[in-house]
Amino acid sequence: MVRTVAGGSLLIALTALSGCGVGSSSQNAIKAITPAVKASGSVHGGQQPVTGAVMQLWAVGTTGMGSAATPLIGATVTTSDGTGVANSNANAGNANNTLAAGNFTITGDYTCPTASTLVYLTATGGNPGLTAGTNNSALVLLAPLGQCGALSSSTFVSINEVTTVGAAFALAPFIANSGSIGAASDSASQQALANGFASVNNLVNTSSGAALTLTTGGLFVPQVKIDTLANVLVPCVNSTGPTSANCVALFTDATPSGGSAPTTILGAIVDIALNPTNNVTALFNLSQANAAFQPSSTSAPAGWNVIIGSSTTTACGYAGGGNNLSGTISYSGSKTGRIYIAVNNINGCDVGTQGTSISAAGTYTIHGVPPGTYTVQAFMDTLGYGAGNAANPSGTSSSFSASAVNVTAPTLTLTDPATPTITSSPNLNEVGAFNTGAIALFDGVKNNGVEQATSYTLQWSTTSAFTTVAGSQIFPAIGTNTNVWVVKGLTNSSVYYFRAYGTSAGTAVGPYSSVFGPVTIGAPSAGSTVSGTVSFTGAATGPLYVGFYNQNNSAVPPYLQYIANPVSLQAYSVNVPNSATAVYLPVGIIDQNNDGVVDAGDIVNINYQSSPISVTGPTANQNITLPTGNSLASVSTKHFLSGSTHTYAIYFSIPGANKLPVAISLLPSSNADGANITSGPMDIASCAVPPNTCRDGNTGFQMYFSLGSNAPTTGDTYLLKITYSDATTETVAATVTNVLSTFATSLAPTTGTSVSTTPTFTWTDPVCGACSNYTYTFELDGAGNQIWYVPGNGNGLAPGTTSVAWGVDPSNASNTPSVGSLTLGTTYSWSVTVQDGDFNSATTTVSYQP
Repeated sequence: MVRTVAGGSLLIALTALSGCGVGSSSQNAIKAITPAVKASGSVHGGQQPVTGAVMQLWAVGTTGMGSAATPLIGATVTTSDGTGVANSNANAGNANNTLAAGNFTITGDYTCPTASTLVYLTATGGNPGLTAGTNNSALVLLAPLGQCGALSSSTFVSINEVTTVGAAFALAPFIANSGSIGAASDSASQQALANGFASVNNLVNTSSGAALTLTTGGLFVPQVKIDTLANVLVPCVNSTGPTSANCVALFTDATPSGGSAPTTILGAIVDIALNPTNNVTALFNLSQANAAFQPSSTSAPAGWNVIIGSSTTTACGYAGGGNNLSGTISYSGSKTGRIYIAVNNINGCDVGTQGTSISAAGTYTIHGVPPGTYTVQAFMDTLGYGAGNAANPSGTSSSFSASAVNVTAPTLTLTDPATPTITSSPNLNEVGAFNTGAIALFDGVKNNGVEQATSYTLQWSTTSAFTTVAGSQIFPAIGTNTNVWVVKGLTNSSVYYFRAYGTSAGTAVGPYSSVFGPVTIGAPSAGSTVSGTVSFTGAATGPLYVGFYNQNNSAVPPYLQYIANPVSLQAYSVNVPNSATAVYLPVGIIDQNNDGVVDAGDIVNINYQSSPISVTGPTANQNITLPTGNSLASVSTKHFLSGSTHTYAIYFSIPGANKLPVAISLLPSSNADGANITSGPMDIASCAVPPNTCRDGNTGFQMYFSLGSNAPTTGDTYLLKITYSDATTETVAATVTNVLSTFATSLAPTTGTSVSTTPTFTWTDPVCGACSNYTYTFELDGAGNQIWYVPGNGNGLAPGTTSVAWGVDPSNASNTPSVGSLTLGTTYSWSVTVQDGDFNSATTTVSYQP
């Protein structure tokens, strides 16, 4: 994200807006609404007062990231020159220059849009203590104030380089090229902006203009780094303007790689915040000319990462902004397609890594790569679904070290694969019927996680021997984790058997799957009627499939109704089996391109957090709202308890939805509780690039961060910049919905309580109002390796399951431990995880030594 303001347009815009006059009747109306608030403050450059700076109070924009802010002061307000003379700088806002030099008052000539509206104060231009008549047009300093209604006669704001640094690092993603601060109007984006404002007050004291050492919660604040960054700005602030040697040096060193140079001090510090490893030494050298703020660094840091708290790490154990990794992808073949790139730690890294994608062979840059030893891996997506396939050109670089601030990776050459041949069949796990159609659950033909087929054919016959083929449908191989095929146009009451095979460039008809059937076509009839409406935004261009599936057993297909021409607020009614223990989740699929698979462009709530239900009788008013976003960015929290020690983690998942994401960057987060992930952008690799380090499937984007003992809280927000296959981009906010502390208790056996090598593991479920909708998982580990994970099918064990007997998975009889029995004298760990419908979890771990 480039921060540029051409030709001093930021100064012109702020000056023009702050000078917009209003009639006397408007002035009187404002004063009638808002008492004469005497909030005041000062503007300093280094320790030097800035006189004649134009002051403006702004209400944040609400129509998008960096959207236009609204000026709230109609009169001219400048900082005093301290002369007491009614010269051209004299105005009510500086008490006709009788205030101390650099001071101002906000005289009440504004009204708050609402008491909760977020506001910030800017100082633009002015004389930083040089010869009379000097006006530094590059000077734009900032202090976020918080909610407008909190301003009072006792409010004093000290605006200087320190408050501007705090604002830039807490709010960088929200600041536009123009200098305006804003966010989209949705609740998640506004929460993220509010969190950023709160974080400013955890970095700096806006009353004194000083950097803090600790937050009110006792978290570490990098005061020395903040002061050093402030000192980087001082020479330009205390200069004649943008063409001065000091400003030219700052703007040159702050320019992002491949971007445009900033033209204001605010633009420069925002560029530094978003590119914390760019030109670090050169910028540090600028801080030595006038180290007005102390304590400050005496040597250049590794990067300008300003993070509240210091315990955040990736799954590879790294905290901070990371390196910028650049390289080149070459390819001399004839195939075309987007190229997905990932850097992989040769020591392994669980759940996500860094990477990007490019439209064709050429150069690339990946931000936020932790120090370590890596290879670069890449493939060309010739099918266009964002998933790996055996038909794709691919390659792996030689290993290299990423220990410098900016790293160049070895050139990676993609080569065409041998012609893929299919030697095994897809697995046809289940086929369920609905009115005039069927839905099949399958596993594709894969080798080391890479799909071998370019398409699949599902056939149906009236006989299990397939004496004749009554019909067939071809489905693209899209590498999705939503492994379903939907067939419509079948005749109700007909009885069919189903089988499937894969096709590749080297295999027209691969081996057939096992036959599944018989299946009687028609609406589900068992159980009770569940009814409601389906609402969605936009026009449906394909059919709707709506119903419910059992989240505890993914081998059972959804219970669906087919609606050929849906409209929003579409009524539905479907029968679902009665069960006191099954937890059903709603499913809605509008197959916009009518291809029978769930792919980009469809309107779906699969992979979307939704409230589960139980069905023990007729159930009405189960209304379903399909998400409207282009992607389904979510963040879930992980809370771990081992003995008396609590630790936390957060897990990002960004699958496609109405569009196909092709590149994602995590932007700096600003949560006042310190549950923050990076101060510079971190590019996330697609899960499709092998070796796949994601938890579920091989599509989408995932990343995992350990927070150590620093607990996140409900309402924490994280920003992601997403690029889609149609070249559009957007910034979305993922919000923490819950942090579970409802642990399973009384885990047994523990060390010293049993000597069995084939124990039955028992626990007590937590008791809470929402616990009846939670699911549970069991895991047994030894010597760093997973021995057994239950359930083998489904998303979790149902509430009320409080034991697992050795070798008996209640969801899957074939899912057994990797060892026949435990070894006497060996210490093992086992855990029970409680998970809610938003994938937030609480895990209790104990040790056991038979």
